[in-house]
Amino acid sequence: MPAFLQPVNRFIAEPIGLAARLMLLAAAALLVTTYFFPLWNLTMFAPQYPDGLRLDIYSYTLVGGNGGQDIKEINVLNHYIGMQDLLRESFTEFTWMPFVIGALGLLVLRAIVHGTLALFGTYTVDEAKKTLTFNITASTYPNQEGTSQTRTIDKLTADEFRNTNPGAARDGPALAANVYTRAK
Repeated sequence: MPAFLQPVNRFIAEPIGLAARLMLLAAAALLVTTYFFPLWNLTMFAPQYPDGLRLDIYSYTLVGGNGGQDIKEINVLNHYIGMQDLLRESFTEFTWMPFVIGALGLLVLRAIVHGTLALFGTYTVDEAKKTLTFNITASTYPNQEGTSQTRTIDKLTADEFRNTNPGAARDGPALAANVYTRAK
């Protein structure tokens, strides 16, 4: 490993302390608020709209003020300048953004519980033994640095990869299976 990366790897290998875990918990709580409060709140004033037209943009939808009437009025006005209607269906972000925010929240919660986020290194595949071995150079979990983890390849095709992770549980050996499929 290059010498300039060693300080970074040492920093990454440090366990996450209580203060950092509490800050991560606060970050996860803030992510949850994106489902209940708007990310943006627009209020547009004009002489014919002294109370303004309101539009709230959530992570998953658009909500017009005045019981939804304001977004209809905004769309009528936008028509005159050649702009398309503001519809939830027009924004692909509303479809995937809640899932991305949820995934980030789960990663943060994982870091709180396990005290780790990532591992770095190389892997080797032994076709004869049907195994996949991860050689961990550095990890955010200090006990993994310099170790190897071997998994059994159960199925490997152009569209699917299945492997088994041997592990330990409270009552003895345990197995966890992973299935990766190609997106189509």
